[in-house]
Amino acid sequence: MPSNRSGSSSSGRERSDFILSSLLFVSTVWWGWRRSRAELRRKQEKQERRRQWRVADSNSAERWSGQGEKTTSLQPCGRVGTRGLAALCPPPAHHAGFIYCMQDPCHPTFNPSGYIALCMAENKLMIDVLTERLAQATTAITAFSDVSVYSYNSFLGLAIARQAVAYFLAKRFLFSNGSSHPSQQQQQQQQQQQQQSPHQQQWQDITPEQALEHVSPDHVCLAAGASAILNALFFLLGSDGSKHARNKHSDEDNGGDGTDDDDNDADAETDFDGRSSLQDACLIPTPYYAAFDNAMSMVAGIEPFGFSVVDRTNGPTPSDLGHAFNKAKQHGYNPKFLLLTNPNNPLGVVYRAQTIQNAAEWCRKRNMHLIMDECYALSVHRQEQGTRNATAFRSVLHALDNNLGNHVHMVWSISKDFGASGLRLGVLYTQNELLIRCLANMNIFSGASAPIQMVVSELLTDDDFVDRYLMEHQLRLTRMYRICVNKLRDMVVPFVAAEAGMFVYIDLSVLLPKRTVEWERKLAQLIEDHAHVVLTSGDCQHDERPGMFRLCYAWNSPDVLEVAMERLSCLVSKVRRLDWSDLDSRTLRGVV
Repeated sequence: MPSNRSGSSSSGRERSDFILSSLLFVSTVWWGWRRSRAELRRKQEKQERRRQWRVADSNSAERWSGQGEKTTSLQPCGRVGTRGLAALCPPPAHHAGFIYCMQDPCHPTFNPSGYIALCMAENKLMIDVLTERLAQATTAITAFSDVSVYSYNSFLGLAIARQAVAYFLAKRFLFSNGSSHPSQQQQQQQQQQQQQSPHQQQWQDITPEQALEHVSPDHVCLAAGASAILNALFFLLGSDGSKHARNKHSDEDNGGDGTDDDDNDADAETDFDGRSSLQDACLIPTPYYAAFDNAMSMVAGIEPFGFSVVDRTNGPTPSDLGHAFNKAKQHGYNPKFLLLTNPNNPLGVVYRAQTIQNAAEWCRKRNMHLIMDECYALSVHRQEQGTRNATAFRSVLHALDNNLGNHVHMVWSISKDFGASGLRLGVLYTQNELLIRCLANMNIFSGASAPIQMVVSELLTDDDFVDRYLMEHQLRLTRMYRICVNKLRDMVVPFVAAEAGMFVYIDLSVLLPKRTVEWERKLAQLIEDHAHVVLTSGDCQHDERPGMFRLCYAWNSPDVLEVAMERLSCLVSKVRRLDWSDLDSRTLRGVV
């Protein structure tokens, strides 16, 4: 009998263990099924949101043309005038993709399949360093303790801020890599310093008093970003195509008797007014930063006129400029401006001083204005073997020995070099004093915040911090650039060797069945849909060669950038092996 009870208790325990294990198995399966259903539901909801975003973005692009003409029967709520309609330009092709990147950003650990924005030329690499500097209590006290920041001031900028910027321009732009007229001994010293520290850019050690003797604060204007500066320049220096009576002060303010054509802008205006039926245009070498179109056309009504150059690396020659000038005239435009970006966006190359000098002389002979956008001036890379010396950048101030005259204007901002686009502070340096007087009135619409001016004033005059900042900035930029180009070399993808900036211009044209803009857009969509990577296509930058893309690498962390480059490598490999008709979610599985 005891043995029977022992056997029955043993079988009972076995049944209990079996029941418990079965319950555990069923509950595990059930919870796994619940999790998979929830994950599938989240994916479906995410896909539906993306579809809605794409439809909304497509509708907004189809609803209005760039000229404010309705293209479908759909209409937005509300009413605006013709100028408002003209402002409803279709967004760039990568706009919807960038929204995905904001809504569903990639994280290597927590969201490895998220979207990665390589389309934003914004610098996030140095936010930690800049934040630590600006978070100091003394900086906040400087910004808000002065009663002047709470009152109306000159719309050109606070006096202390214009002095600080003038000092900064003299030290970092005019006298960068040595003085404008270094002696033979100074040249030898600079060469020795460069040999000892080949990666460190040299800045002239000058006092604020010496700096202000060369760069006058009266020639400096501050505004809410470089785009605001450009918009004002095009508005004030251009014409709307109709005849205007000459202002009674024009002769006096532009040079008096008008005997010097190079310095007398009134004579130039009279000459242009004689051809008043022609719309003013701005010559700009392609490819170029897409937002320039709005900066010159939305308010000022200046027509952007892109032109190709023989050698993109070295920039436009007088022959290139002459050809563009004649072509613009043939199209019914009056070339009034030449806009150059140095360092170049999107190519990342640096124009040499001779290129700038030739362009300035060419413009002066034709009474045209040369606008130099130098927003990436201090974002140079460490020299890579086989490339030109990145520290060879020369500002237009240096190239022209600070003799800008009335026709040359330089624009800079803290958005790129200091990674502070949200602070909205742009700089104009011009020796056209009548233009400065015009800006003193017009800049009421786009003046920079007074506390921000105080903060930036303290920042730009802190030489020790700026020296350390720019050195670290150079190191981090170069690291990110090399992550990109090393992978591009492994992928056998051609690219333009960059010397500065925060982007690399790549050539994916070999992946296109036909080298057309339509196929370029299909490739961009393929990369976005299956690699979850968003690039800026060459078409957005007016590149006449389909298949070119700008890849921006300073918006993400190094680990996220490496994920993006791996995805691109995988997708490019598959596109090369397969026919385009076979590219779908099945064959492209594993890219993300």
